[in-house]
Amino acid sequence: MVSRHAPIVDFHSHYLPPRQIIGASRRAEAERHRPLDRIAPRIGDPDAILSDLRGAGIATRVLSVPLPFVAPGGDQDSELIHRINDHLADLAGRHPGRLSAHATIDAFAGDEGAREVERVATELGFRSIFIDSARDRKLLNAESARPVLIEAARRGLTVFAHPINPPELREQAESIGGSLGVRLARGTVNAASLLSLIQAGVFETVPGLHLVVTTLAVQALTYISIFDDAPQFLKQARNGTRQHLYVDTMGAQPAFIRYAAELLGADHVVAGSDWPIAGRDISPDQLLPALQAAGLTEAEQALVAGGNAARLLGLALPDVTIAAA
Repeated sequence: MVSRHAPIVDFHSHYLPPRQIIGASRRAEAERHRPLDRIAPRIGDPDAILSDLRGAGIATRVLSVPLPFVAPGGDQDSELIHRINDHLADLAGRHPGRLSAHATIDAFAGDEGAREVERVATELGFRSIFIDSARDRKLLNAESARPVLIEAARRGLTVFAHPINPPELREQAESIGGSLGVRLARGTVNAASLLSLIQAGVFETVPGLHLVVTTLAVQALTYISIFDDAPQFLKQARNGTRQHLYVDTMGAQPAFIRYAAELLGADHVVAGSDWPIAGRDISPDQLLPALQAAGLTEAEQALVAGGNAARLLGLALPDVTIAAA
């Protein structure tokens, strides 16, 4: 028996490049770095990624390489970043329609980072970039990050701001126990970076900027929607200001999907799993019932499942996907 459903694009998934791209020592260090030690065989094997993709019933997975994966010590090497992006472009090009990728960019590299944004857009054909939300004590409102944001907006590239582990806050939050403290710390820095951009007026001064944050940044959405003294960013929603901001689902929780859709609009929510880090599932059996439970119309469900990501990334998706029921 088969069922037809809207194509699903996993906007938020990860990949670890091979040794010849990042170097044997970096690869070995990354594979020892938790939680990668338990998922390295899957995260670094394109055949395993494609097999997992087929088994999950997902149309397209969008790969990303966080800099902390390959440079845990904070050594961001421009040549390394060039090799990663060349490799990602080649990998996606060999599996069109199945694999796509966000270009890895050092957001805090100033003009050098902006030049790489230009290169990935003009030479490699990327439609999005993947950046850290913070570096040391800097958030994305830092002057060193402005050239990358401006160039991405100028080139029409979507910016995906990914959480990092802020050392001091993580040490405090780890006392909570389990993974909750780590997620709280990562989500706090993701939210703080979004708030820093709003408070600094970056969305007004860089009007072409389109930013995607993760579900972990929900704190920022809450603050700017309920407090009277918050910036007018979301209070002016539906008049065009809202067009700057997107959020990924990082799974299939109906309550969060409903909340995000009410604040931003269903056309500004993208399905994402954080594959294979968190082990979340956005297969049709998981995601589509969650979208229905969130109260979305069929058209809105199709947008969140894959339509919004396809629009942002220039992906050609089938009208329907056939999957086992």
